[in-house]
Amino acid sequence: MDTDTHLEDAQLKMSVAELTQADWVPFREVMSKTNAFTMLGHAQLIAVDHDHPVSFSQQVVTDIIRDKWQHNGILITDDFSMHAVYGSRDGLEAATVKAINAGVDLILMAYDTDLYYNAMNALLQAESANRLDITVLKSSNTRLKQAIRKIL
Repeated sequence: MDTDTHLEDAQLKMSVAELTQADWVPFREVMSKTNAFTMLGHAQLIAVDHDHPVSFSQQVVTDIIRDKWQHNGILITDDFSMHAVYGSRDGLEAATVKAINAGVDLILMAYDTDLYYNAMNALLQAESANRLDITVLKSSNTRLKQAIRKIL
């Protein structure tokens, strides 16, 4: 894949079997043996979810990373001020809500920090409308508190 998700959408068209045998190996190794935070990129894994980038894909984050791999470490997105997010069919606001509901713990906003307000507003509106998964939020809160204790 030679597409830059800062500027456009990117798709990884490998099968789940190929991903398991190659690309996922180092991630699973590090995730199982360290307390390192894992950054989720914005490429779409077509074999898993052809509609959403990894960073806010329920199928990748919840079904694979959290459930199948039983990973309970911190997941952080790559920068949400990249085109693959704000230019996606979901847009920044819906992507933010989807990422949190999928089990992402931290959403990075580094380049265009003004987008923070759009993302936070989307989360506040989702909370008001009861569209945030409280169980997922509680699990994320526990993970973040544990990570802070390990740092301090």
